[in-house]
Amino acid sequence: MIPPEKQPEQTEPDFLLPRENPLGLRGYDQIVKLTYPDGASAVGCRISAAPLPYRKKLAFSCRWDDNNPAHLRMHGLMCRYGFRGTFYLNDLELIPPEGIAPEVFLGELLSGGCAAGAHGVRHASLAELTDSDEIFRELGVCRAMLEAACSAPVTAHAFAYGAYCRAGDPGAGRRIADCFTRCGFLHESYGNFPAPERGLRSSDFSGEHWILPGDCDTSFSLFRQRLEERLADSRALEINPNLTVGLHSRQNGDGWREMEQCYSAYAFRPDWWYCTAGDYCAYRYEYHHAEIRRLSVSGREAVWRVRRLPPAELGGEVPLYLHCGNAVSAEADTAPVSLFPGGVMELRHAADRKLPRWISTISNRDNRSGFSGKTRMDGLSAGLSFEPRGNLLLLKVLNHTGEELRNPALSARLSPVCRTGVLRLSPEDLPQGETVVRIELPGGKIPSGARPFFWCELDFSAGGIPGRIHALCNA
Repeated sequence: MIPPEKQPEQTEPDFLLPRENPLGLRGYDQIVKLTYPDGASAVGCRISAAPLPYRKKLAFSCRWDDNNPAHLRMHGLMCRYGFRGTFYLNDLELIPPEGIAPEVFLGELLSGGCAAGAHGVRHASLAELTDSDEIFRELGVCRAMLEAACSAPVTAHAFAYGAYCRAGDPGAGRRIADCFTRCGFLHESYGNFPAPERGLRSSDFSGEHWILPGDCDTSFSLFRQRLEERLADSRALEINPNLTVGLHSRQNGDGWREMEQCYSAYAFRPDWWYCTAGDYCAYRYEYHHAEIRRLSVSGREAVWRVRRLPPAELGGEVPLYLHCGNAVSAEADTAPVSLFPGGVMELRHAADRKLPRWISTISNRDNRSGFSGKTRMDGLSAGLSFEPRGNLLLLKVLNHTGEELRNPALSARLSPVCRTGVLRLSPEDLPQGETVVRIELPGGKIPSGARPFFWCELDFSAGGIPGRIHALCNA
C-alpha cells in the first residue's frame, strides 16, 4: 500500500540531518596514489565516485514482505535466474512463519546472497502511533532482533502498510522520520519517504522504484510494461538508479508461472547489478558521502585521501568505484590496485575493516538494575539499564573470554524523549572482568514514570574476530 502524499511542502525546509554524512557514521581514511602519463595530467586530474559499480547501469533487486513461508518458493525462483533480494520480516518469535521453524525459514532465505530487512516488530502502522517512543521501539527492536537472528547487519527497512505519513497530521511523518534516523537504517523501500516535509533529502537514505506485477494476479505483461516505463524515466534513475520487483509472495498457480517468466526474461544482464537493498545502500551512502580530497601532486603522481565509511556501519563490504581520468597505475594504502578500462579504480575496504561475524541482542525489558545476559561468545555477558536519578545509561560488560575486547565502537541510540538521536562513543579497550560504561544523557531529566526505550550497539574485535552486541533497555 502506498500512502497518499498531500502534505504541503515547507518553503524553507528545516532538515533533521546535516547534508554531509547525515547519519554521522564513523569514518576512516584510505590513501590513493595515482600515476598519470605526464605532470599536466596529474595536476589537472579529478577523481569522483561512480554512481554504481563498474560497468553497471542499473541496480535491480527484489523485495518481499512479511513472515510468509511462500517466500521460500519465491527465493528459489530468484536464485535460479540470478536475482538477489531482501525479505522484509517482522519479529520471527512473535509472528512465526506458519509450518516451518523460524531458524530454518531464515536460513533458507539468507542463502544465495539474499538478505533480511526490517518490517517492524509487530507489523504496526507507524502512522497510527502517536507516541514517538513506541515508533522508535517498533523500528529499533526489529532491527536488533533480526541482526541477532541473521548474525549480519540489517540496514534496510520497509514500512508496514507503507505508513510513513498520515493525512491531516503533518507531524506524523516528521515523528516517524526522527525515529527512523536514530535506528541505523540506510535504506527505505518506499522511495518517496525522504522528502522536505519530513526533514529528509533523497541523498540521506537510498530507496527504490517499484515494479509491481501484482500479488495473487501476477502478470508478466504488466511487469514488462511497468519495467519499460521505469527504464524510460532517465531523470528518476539518475537520482536513484534502483528498480525493485515485489511486493508479497501471494501468487496463485498461474501467478507463479507468470512470476518465473518475469525473472527468466530479464536474467543475467551484464550491465545490471543484481543486488540486495543492503548492498545497494552501502554503496550509495558512500557514493553520496565519502570525502575525496587531493593531498599533493609531485611530477606524474597525485595523492588523494578518501574518507570512507566502515563496513560495520554501512552494513556491507561493497567496494567503491572511482573515476580516475587517464591514470596509468594506482595504489591504495601502498598496495597496487588494478585500473579498469576507462580509468576506473575498484577501491576495496581496508583489510582490518570487516563486518561483525556474530551478533547478539540482550534485552533488559523491565530495566532491572545491574542486569546482564549471556551473548553468543563464551564468557561474555552484557546489559543496559537506565538510571533516572542520574539521567544515565549504564552499559555493563562482563568479560571472561580470555581476550581483551579491542577497538570498541559504541553507538547509544536514544529515545525521542532525548533531543539528540545517537551518541557515538569510543571507549577504551575492554579488559577482563567487569566494565561499566556510563553514558550521560543530553538535555533535561526524563519525566518521572516514563519508560523510554534505549539501545546500545557495541562493535569490537575479540581474538581478531569482529562481533556486535545490541543491549536494549525497556524493550
